[in-house]
Amino acid sequence: MLCRFFLLLTCGSLASASFADVLFLVNGDRITGQVTAIGGDSVTIKPTYSADVKVKQGDVAKIETEAATELELSDGTVGSFQITGSPEKGQATLVAAEQAIDVALIEIQRFGEKPKQKNWSTILDLSSTFNSGNTDSQSTNLQWKANYERNQHRYKSDLKMSREEEDGVTTKDKDRLKLGYNRLFENKWFFALDTAFERDPVADLDHRISITPALGYDFWNDDRRTLNFQLGAGYAAETTGGKDESTTNVDWKLDISYTLFDGEMTLFHNHNIYRSFSGRENTVLNTETGVRYKLLQNLNVNLQANYDYDTEPVAGTDSKDLEVLIGVGLTF
Repeated sequence: MLCRFFLLLTCGSLASASFADVLFLVNGDRITGQVTAIGGDSVTIKPTYSADVKVKQGDVAKIETEAATELELSDGTVGSFQITGSPEKGQATLVAAEQAIDVALIEIQRFGEKPKQKNWSTILDLSSTFNSGNTDSQSTNLQWKANYERNQHRYKSDLKMSREEEDGVTTKDKDRLKLGYNRLFENKWFFALDTAFERDPVADLDHRISITPALGYDFWNDDRRTLNFQLGAGYAAETTGGKDESTTNVDWKLDISYTLFDGEMTLFHNHNIYRSFSGRENTVLNTETGVRYKLLQNLNVNLQANYDYDTEPVAGTDSKDLEVLIGVGLTF
């Protein structure tokens, strides 16, 4: 009876081991356990004998998984696949039903269910410079961005304030506030309704208030990366130098962010182009491009370039405005 018990226990142990996931490394080693994550330039496996082990994808020769798991590839393909070994190092064969796909391991961007996105995401950036001597000058830039997403609804706010003074003369006094609502659909499309308020008395812009309905598309939308665009048409009430320049317009927006090194660094770029059909009949471009590096859990240092361009600037003002900012920021 005792022998039979040990025989069953041994067979059960062998069976459980034979059905585990296996990570084959380029140096010939292999790790047996449960693969828990793929993406962000690494593969994480949980062996039965230790805590999670994270391995760089460049050190992985191939992966074999016991069961089918939901995967997302870099080209946007999402499906439930079992990963089988490939004769080529750094390659994998994804098997689902009667189909098999050969891909590079680096193309697997997500392994397992899509992580739940935080409802709130908030960024506060501040940069300031002071000069004293032959020229006394100071400049301050404050930017606040906050997004809230729940179910099929997404709310966005973006506030940018720029102040600059040289030898007691104000050379920049610009405010821009944008508020947006997105209604998300299952096929990655969304309806957008954006409002914006802008003032820049140094450039003779008393105010510009716009409202723009639009249609957009999310290529990526998760905690690690964002890529979406939207195109719409609306109306802007604008007063420049006391003159009414209100107009209908078309509006294009692009928003990109990508997180690297397991969240340590984020690259970002967004731009907004709109064309007015009456009033000044101008085309305006606003861009923000930069990199944000995490110093502590919620503290970042950021390098950012803001560029504005107006094809028909008010007389006496420049058509181009470039800001290069180095500052600190908080994320929540």
